Amino acid sequence: MNDELDRVLAAEPDVVPSSRFAGNVIAAVRREAAMPPPIEFPWRRALPAIIAAGIVLLALVGLAAFLAISADYSRLPTLAGVNHAWLRPLVTTAAACLLSWFSVRASAILSARR
Repeated sequence: MNDELDRVLAAEPDVVPSSRFAGNVIAAVRREAAMPPPIEFPWRRALPAIIAAGIVLLALVGLAAFLAISADYSRLPTLAGVNHAWLRPLVTTAAACLLSWFSVRASAILSARR
């Protein structure tokens, strides 16, 4: 099997690049070298806003967690003895969804201001 494969591969002609290939490559390299360097991101100016956004986001997450944990569901009126223990995960999920929506909306608004 290997001898047959070697014979088939040896019978194929060599691949030779076109005469303009090297010239095109050199021209492309020169164009890239002549381009100015990319503009750096202004981290020093953006860092305070990033830190403030992180603090606000952590505060909102903490507030949502505190409200979800400290809610007293036992004081809710019962309907014919129905247990309302299912409300805690529902409120927690709703708080997480609202917090996620607020984060996405705030980032969309801030990024659109340019």
